[in-house]
Amino acid sequence: MNEEQIQKAHKHIKNAWIAGSISFLLSLLFVIISSYNEEFSLKYGLNWWSLLDVGIIAAFTYGTYKRNRYSALGLLLFFIISKLMTAFENGISASLVVSLVFIYLFLQGTIAAFQIHKDNLSKKAVNLAEEDVNKKNKRLGYYFGISFGGAIILLFVIFMIIGLLSPEAEVISGKQLNKKYSAFVYDEGIISPSESIIYWYSDGFLDFKGGFYFITQERVVVYSKDWETPIIDIPYYTINDIEFIQDSSFIVDSQISLYLNDETMVYFPLSSDYNGDIKFHNKLNQLWKAKK
Repeated sequence: MNEEQIQKAHKHIKNAWIAGSISFLLSLLFVIISSYNEEFSLKYGLNWWSLLDVGIIAAFTYGTYKRNRYSALGLLLFFIISKLMTAFENGISASLVVSLVFIYLFLQGTIAAFQIHKDNLSKKAVNLAEEDVNKKNKRLGYYFGISFGGAIILLFVIFMIIGLLSPEAEVISGKQLNKKYSAFVYDEGIISPSESIIYWYSDGFLDFKGGFYFITQERVVVYSKDWETPIIDIPYYTINDIEFIQDSSFIVDSQISLYLNDETMVYFPLSSDYNGDIKFHNKLNQLWKAKK
């Protein structure tokens, strides 16, 4: 590479890490906003776990700034995969053009980083013994870098797929409910078309039908496809008492226990994220008392 080509490559790398810095700052800002605005969080699918994505962007951006070719490649692939996942879940948006600009800058930076690395190798003058040692070290570094980078990207893809397939991790209001959830409820005749879902929560891992719980104006519904009788339909007038055990920890869900007039009990979990368990319980209690 001549001097002009080297300067051009450094410019591409600079553009890439600046774009990465912008992506990092915007992502961090969105996570902070989502922590204070539930509607914003649900719209963009953000929570405190999204800080992991922010940290990965920051790490890859810093590596790109240091002209590390694997970091530049990681930044490019991470951005592309995240945007593909977002498009798959929410459809194509007006931000596509901006995303394409970022992808172009990251691609140019990745190519430039590999070119500079190759150029640097070609300019090194070492004796045969040193060259042999360096080659072994470089092979180890190369395979380690490829393996580490591949593992990071693979983990990210796995987390993204799990996040895409899994239900939301918090209590959702009926107005914000995913259409496929409400469509399943109405198509299966679980509630009548005249009813509407007020609050919903699912603790299913990859399939919401593994467990979901919701309230309408008339009833509480508890569902799991794994039960012999999947649907437990509980009109409010059949409830004798309600017990709410609140747990604000990250690991354990809160619990609602319904004591019925026939002396049986039904219980189900609720996530405490964004105080969704409290909202669910308060509305449930209000509707039950109105129907007593």
